[in-house]
Amino acid sequence: MNFGDAIKELKLGKRLQRTGWNGKGLFIYLVPAASYPVQTGAAKEHFGEGAMVPYAAYLALKNVDETVSTWAPSINDTLADDWQVVGCTVPAHQQRVLDEKRELDERREKLAAFYSTPIFNSLPESEQSRLLSQGVAMRTYSEILGDRIANF
Repeated sequence: MNFGDAIKELKLGKRLQRTGWNGKGLFIYLVPAASYPVQTGAAKEHFGEGAMVPYAAYLALKNVDETVSTWAPSINDTLADDWQVVGCTVPAHQQRVLDEKRELDERREKLAAFYSTPIFNSLPESEQSRLLSQGVAMRTYSEILGDRIANF
C-alpha cells in the first residue's frame, strides 16, 4: 500500500512496516496525544512539581533492539508502495480490494446521510433520482467486492 493508505491504517491503531526494511521486527505506530507525569528537572521547573506534561501525537518506531523512538518518514518512505500492516498476510492485490470496499462503504454512508438533508430535499426530482440510483449502484458494487473478499 502507499503511504497515504498507511497513514489511514496508523490512525486506526495498526502497526505498519515496509517490506523493504531490513531490520527484523521493525514497525511504526501512531502514539496519540496525551500527557505524562513530569519527570525531568526542566519539565518540573516549567510545568511545576507533580504536573502532567502534555505531548502531541507522533509516530513511533519499534527498533530491532526492542527500544522505541520517535520516527519521521524519509522521502523514500513517503513515496514507497510497499507498506503493509504488521501480521497481515493478505497479498497486495487482495488488500487493494479490501481497501476499495472500505472506502466505497464510507462514501455510501455519506451519500445515505445526504439523502435526509434539506439540501437533498431542495434538489430537483430528477437529480434526487440520479443520486438514489448512484446509491443503488454503489451498493451493488460493494456487494460484488464483498463477494470477491469472501472468496479470497
